[in-house]
Amino acid sequence: MAIIKSSFTIVELLLSIAIISIIFGLSIPFYQTFYVNSAFNTTISDVRQNIYRAQTRARNSEQDSSWSLRIQDKNIYIYLGDDFTNRNVEYDEITIINGPISIDSIPDIHFSKFSGIPNKSTNITINSSNQKSKIISINSQGGIN
Repeated sequence: MAIIKSSFTIVELLLSIAIISIIFGLSIPFYQTFYVNSAFNTTISDVRQNIYRAQTRARNSEQDSSWSLRIQDKNIYIYLGDDFTNRNVEYDEITIINGPISIDSIPDIHFSKFSGIPNKSTNITINSSNQKSKIISINSQGGIN
């Protein structure tokens, strides 16, 4: 009886590695685009959600006070009262912005107790590293676009 040994040749092995490398190399740009778009959409959602949350806490007069929102250094802060420097950090809610996203700095937005009306109208501009941009507007009555 003859024993038959089957194996791969070096050419077949190199060809398989080359095909896998090409597929992997082509998929990296698609993954990067997906990652940036995902981070961009998540940031838009996070900013809107935090605006609504600060506004709702002010309308509900939680802790018998107004509530405010600050965006600073890739963090979104919801804090008690109108003074960020002298706030009670125990009530802070912090959302971290991940990914290659930037938000143009804006002055703090203060929402009045009971009505939830902001102290000013403002635009928040969110930018991604792949040149996408979104403007979230808060009007004088607290409406968000």
